Amino acid sequence: MSIIGSCYLCYVQVLIEQGEYGFSMNNGRQEIMLPGRHVLLSPLNKFVGKFSALDMVIRVGPITIVRVPQGSVGFAMANAQPEVLLPGVHARNDANWKFDKLMSVDNEIISYGPLKFLTVKSGTVRVCYLKGKVFIYPEGRYAINEGTFVVSTLLNTQQQNIRFEKHSVLLDGGISMLVEGLLTYQVVNVELLIKQLGDQDLLRAITDVSKAELSRVFSALHLEQLSSAQSHPESASNDPEAKSVLGALPKKKEVKEGEEDNHDAQRSVICAHVIQFIAPITERWGVKVLNFQLESIKLADASYAREYEQASLAMAKAKANLRAVKAENEVLLNKANAAAQAVRIEAEGRKASVVIQASGEA
Repeated sequence: MSIIGSCYLCYVQVLIEQGEYGFSMNNGRQEIMLPGRHVLLSPLNKFVGKFSALDMVIRVGPITIVRVPQGSVGFAMANAQPEVLLPGVHARNDANWKFDKLMSVDNEIISYGPLKFLTVKSGTVRVCYLKGKVFIYPEGRYAINEGTFVVSTLLNTQQQNIRFEKHSVLLDGGISMLVEGLLTYQVVNVELLIKQLGDQDLLRAITDVSKAELSRVFSALHLEQLSSAQSHPESASNDPEAKSVLGALPKKKEVKEGEEDNHDAQRSVICAHVIQFIAPITERWGVKVLNFQLESIKLADASYAREYEQASLAMAKAKANLRAVKAENEVLLNKANAAAQAVRIEAEGRKASVVIQASGEA
């Protein structure tokens, strides 16, 4: 930049390079100087300065130049009205126009005054309210221009799990046990869920109901009913008390020998009983219970659990010995029967020989 002047005349020579913007004030009016060489002849034309074209925001007097990169969106206010700036270069010559901010379009919620931009990913829904009425937005991208529009919770519509760790239940007879389980559920009717339960208490509500039903199911069971499944395969079906507790459940398919032990079958019946009571409640909320699994059942009293385990081990050993003796007796009996059969066959042969010999002599 060079300046040549005298007392009567002065002028300014300005060089604006590529990738720059120049600004001057000409008789009170702001002017933009594009790349090139410029000569300011008037004493009323004053050079203001140069700015890089890569600057996001350039503001000189009433002139504003905004550069919005790809993947972003800009917001400005013009006469108290919000304005959206898409990717590109925007220039305004308005003192009432004010650039505010840039935001990435990757944000799930972009809010600027009454403007709302929503991005809802697959497997989720966005709960919103317009004038107090609920609106459910599935996967996709949405733009709303409404001052009374309220963005609320993001709900997951995929299958979800709730784990119960060491939930205490009381058996019939006053024995306390610790239960660990896994409940699988899925939200199938979001609008019904919002109207019946709201959008904040779903997890707590399902947990409370499940724990209550677990306590209810186990309160009707004896410790013998849980342990008998391991020692007496026929007890679960022949015990009248077990039938009174679990008889309302759908019959389980017959399990072939070696496919599943009876202890697992007993657990399956208990799980089915829990689902049978929970499902009608959650269906009124728009939630479907898909599965419930018992992972472990333990006695809460550690000393009693050790004693019970030792007693069960001794009983298992006694039963194993009894089965071994029974098998040995069966082997001996089979040997005796085989020997007796051989003697009978030999006697029958001698008898037939004597009869033939007598017949021949006669």
